[in-house]
Amino acid sequence: MQGRGLLVEYVKEQIPLVKEKKKSKLTVRQYYYRIKQFLQYLNERGLSIDQITDFDVKKFIESADSKYEERMRCYAVKDFLEFVYSKTFYENLERILKSAEISKYSPFRTSVLCDRIKPKYGLTVEEMKKIVELTEFEPSFQAGLVCSMWFGWRPIEATVKLRQSLKKELIDFEGRKVTIETAKRKDPDRWRVIPFPELLDDYFRYWCRFVQRLYWKNSHMYLITRCRRWYDKFLKEIGKPVSPVIIRRTVETELQIRQVPQPVIDYFIGHKLRAEILENMIEHRPMAERYVIKQEICERVIRPELEKKHFLFEVLR
Repeated sequence: MQGRGLLVEYVKEQIPLVKEKKKSKLTVRQYYYRIKQFLQYLNERGLSIDQITDFDVKKFIESADSKYEERMRCYAVKDFLEFVYSKTFYENLERILKSAEISKYSPFRTSVLCDRIKPKYGLTVEEMKKIVELTEFEPSFQAGLVCSMWFGWRPIEATVKLRQSLKKELIDFEGRKVTIETAKRKDPDRWRVIPFPELLDDYFRYWCRFVQRLYWKNSHMYLITRCRRWYDKFLKEIGKPVSPVIIRRTVETELQIRQVPQPVIDYFIGHKLRAEILENMIEHRPMAERYVIKQEICERVIRPELEKKHFLFEVLR
């Protein structure tokens, strides 16, 4: 039977690893708090870590007072059990962790395939058409907005991270693929390979040429600053403000409405995502071939979904 004292030691050993992945001290504290709740839950019921089942984990997760808290408990408990399993190799933990991949009744299903209950606020297709028309005489700004409407990327990814990719020759214009570093992540898996369509070619090439000249200190603020300067005009013409955040929300919401799987959306726009979800959609390869896996995810999972369902084809038609 796994002693509580040793579990606490595992928590102390894991927290520094969590700090390497998480940016915010608040996030780390919340993560620690949820693991502490889980251990208290097991202790109150006289359960040891080598005896628990899917049912025990599910009951703990469902005892949360909101759907958001359920998702957060899923992430924290799954990470913790993975860490404990790497130390102990208990068979019951292996069964619980594998259930997330093969069973729709898994207690961790919420964390990997969770549906948004309320769609996020965003722009309509007609409003985005109007934005493209309004910015016609400022081509650099227009190209940046149109590329953002496709990629849904963060302002720093659209500028600083894209410039880094251009410098490292990670943009495949012929194959229409972008290898870019995801912002807000420090883990080794932060690079993602994402496609773009032929329709975007001219806008994307123009934006890349423009970004290569953006070397001033706050270049990552370019799109934000331009949107602020256009605030009154956007408000007058389309009735609402426009910003990179609103465009990013629009991309996520519109892809959800068009039934693009949530893991595909999360990978495409750079949300935190367990890579194995998408790897399981294709032939599994060793971790040493991580780049090959991402190329395959791009071509065999991401591109087919987006080229059938992305709203930008309607905007630029």
